[in-house]
Amino acid sequence: MVERYESALADRDADEICSEVLAPSMFAPEVRATRCESRLQATLESGGELAKPPSLDIESVEIRGHSATARLLAGGFLQLSRERGQWYVELSF
Repeated sequence: MVERYESALADRDADEICSEVLAPSMFAPEVRATRCESRLQATLESGGELAKPPSLDIESVEIRGHSATARLLAGGFLQLSRERGQWYVELSF
């Protein structure tokens, strides 16, 4: 999932990130496509942190039930959650 996220960020593909990478629980189903995609696209275009993401190479992962924290080699962390039997990225933007 992290590789998919990194690839979609590099491509600035807000649709893929919102529909395939981010945790479904982040948005209510009726607003997921429109709200997530428009907010993420604005963030990507703003030149902010997501517009130039750090390398997402993983140093280690700590799993606690349905949550996981990936420690990144470049510093920082990436939060993941398991929903519907699949891991997703948790992101606030």
